[in-house]
Amino acid sequence: LQSVWELKLHLDWKKHEEAIDGLELILASQRGCKASDPRDKVFALLGVMPEAQQRKYDAPDYSKSVESIYIETARKCIGVKRQPRLDILHSAGRAMQKHSLPSWVPDWSVQRSSIAMEEKHFTMYLPIYSATGLPHVAPETQVNWSADPNVLIVRGKIVTIITEIGPEFASDNEKPPEEEVDMRTLERVLRVESAIGSCLRLAARLATDPHSLKATLSACRQTLLGGKSRTWMAMLHHAGRLEAADADKYFEDFENYASAVRSGDTTTARHTASNAFELLHREATMGRVFFLTDRYVGLGPIGTKKGDRIAIIFGLRAPFILREEDGMYALIGDSYVHDLMRGEAMEMAEISVQDIYLK
Repeated sequence: LQSVWELKLHLDWKKHEEAIDGLELILASQRGCKASDPRDKVFALLGVMPEAQQRKYDAPDYSKSVESIYIETARKCIGVKRQPRLDILHSAGRAMQKHSLPSWVPDWSVQRSSIAMEEKHFTMYLPIYSATGLPHVAPETQVNWSADPNVLIVRGKIVTIITEIGPEFASDNEKPPEEEVDMRTLERVLRVESAIGSCLRLAARLATDPHSLKATLSACRQTLLGGKSRTWMAMLHHAGRLEAADADKYFEDFENYASAVRSGDTTTARHTASNAFELLHREATMGRVFFLTDRYVGLGPIGTKKGDRIAIIFGLRAPFILREEDGMYALIGDSYVHDLMRGEAMEMAEISVQDIYLK
């Protein structure tokens, strides 16, 4: 029902035939739905697009391979005229591919295990994630196509290299039987506690003195919550950005809850449970891995490796993980990197803007 409702909303927003059709948003919102033929992950949704917008795409042709359909669809979603859009890259990456595709082309037959680091909650003030800067100062999206149709050329900055890989936060969607809920709750709390402890210890390596240690641990806590706040005042005044004091409070609430669960005090546990912590931590970390660079902490898709690059790509609000291959780059997936989410890289004059060839 949720998928059908989201589809209806997207179609209602895109009724005007001059509007950007938003097929990439519809494809992403319906990614969890199944299809016996993976080509129908595209064709079935093209069939419900407004007729004026369907003309942008070829009629369904089942003589074509899954790979050719996914590549053609991605190229048309990105476009080349007037205002190219790269939002579809949030659904792409080697970490989410089963078919033989360029890394910048989403494999719609694979359900992603993480939530895209793509901010969709806006207020009248500022977006939460703005890796290339606020809208009025951010550089324009720039896209070029190579002579090789499998290579996409984008513009941006390659900021730093991943130096350490930390704990993985697996996706856990299975529902335990009712009689196992209490035991599974304890196991989950212990697992989360252990992973958080490992991340904090790893992050502490970046500190050089007690003052920087405090700041580094705070950055780690904010990272493990995706840099977002769920408080009403934060959403109203700061567009949901998570401040250090709020992050520390969320973690304090979780520690009190974990202590009550370990002691078997279910009454106290119910009263100290932090729904905000649970929601933010799960959204940020599910299906992701913690990592360090020379000075940053972050979360990337599972499959991220030591030596991968962190890139800021014009037209996208979150940093992306890239892997160098044969003089070009494979896109691994989107990421959260603390202190690179608000346009900081745009102020780094020592890091030049360059063409980035994605294969």
